[in-house]
Amino acid sequence: MEIRKLKENEVDEFERLRVQIDGESEYMVASVGERKPQPTKILADIADGRLIVFVALVDGEMVGFLGAQRHRFCKIRHTLYLFMGVLATFHGRGIGTALLKAVEKDARDLGIHRLELKVFERNQIAVGLYLKCGFVREGVERDSVFMNGVYSNSLLMGKILD
Repeated sequence: MEIRKLKENEVDEFERLRVQIDGESEYMVASVGERKPQPTKILADIADGRLIVFVALVDGEMVGFLGAQRHRFCKIRHTLYLFMGVLATFHGRGIGTALLKAVEKDARDLGIHRLELKVFERNQIAVGLYLKCGFVREGVERDSVFMNGVYSNSLLMGKILD
């Protein structure tokens, strides 16, 4: 497994990966067909330092990602908002843990103080991963997700970097 930052010439592949993960996971925010690829915006956000994207590769194939969006406003610029996805056939192989370690190291190097994310409360595997990696539950967004005719909660989770 290789974990590294996304290269400029890989943005289209990254976008295809996100769409594929949307299609196979009920826990991604976007449903099938909702995500519109935006390679130009992604490249612009990376160039101006507002987005960091790490990818996981297995045998040269992109199988997972972790994006970290930096707030542009000064009062909250010390925070990165994380979003992550891994292909279902690669779950349970330590890819999520490796991606989180990579972004945390990079965040520390950038002087970031806080990492934060939202996760569907029903996604107990992801919740367990985040807890294992030092995130804490900070709040609940009640009925924030509507899926299959049912409302459910999202958890707000955060980690303070020393």
